[in-house]
Amino acid sequence: MSAPPIPARVLSAFRLLPPKAGVGLYTGPWNKLLSSVFPPDSPYTVTPREYLSVTATKEQSGLGDIDPEHQPHLSSMQFEVQFESLPILLVLVSASAIVDVDLARRLADEEVRRQVDSLIELCPLPTLRTITAFGHYMCTYTCDTAPESSDRHIQPPLAVVDSENRPADTAPRERWNSDFLTEDGQRAFLDTVSKIREECQKLEMESA
Repeated sequence: MSAPPIPARVLSAFRLLPPKAGVGLYTGPWNKLLSSVFPPDSPYTVTPREYLSVTATKEQSGLGDIDPEHQPHLSSMQFEVQFESLPILLVLVSASAIVDVDLARRLADEEVRRQVDSLIELCPLPTLRTITAFGHYMCTYTCDTAPESSDRHIQPPLAVVDSENRPADTAPRERWNSDFLTEDGQRAFLDTVSKIREECQKLEMESA
């Protein structure tokens, strides 16, 4: 089942935001977007979960002389899309202005992997999908829900460690090249939604 087109008013909600809009200002547009493709009069429920604040460790930030409470942190808003009360899509939204900050992307990447680990057992679909968004810049993650842990591979994968045993750029900027304000970005988002809806429709048919 293909996803419905994105309404013009949803796109306008994103385009009206200033370039340095904080995560709080993106909560409304993202809620509007998710509710437009997973409408309330359907088996889907869009649930705004909570604001998250992930603080970097001294090892992550490289600021060993700074107390933990003063370490850089990443603020994000979490949405969970459910099908018949079970999670099928997770969306973590942070401010667009920090997408070029290596540490922010790394914290977002590590947080989404932690969230996938906590939800994977509950997802009824063959694939659990997650979107990490810095405003309108998106990176989509997928993970097979096979019961054997060895079969579960989150894509895109973790980066390797470099030759000096320091963490490589585990979340390179190009992973967030999908821009929702462009036609290509909108098609990529709708493609993800369509795959989810198709899997949900198949699940409905199997349980009928």
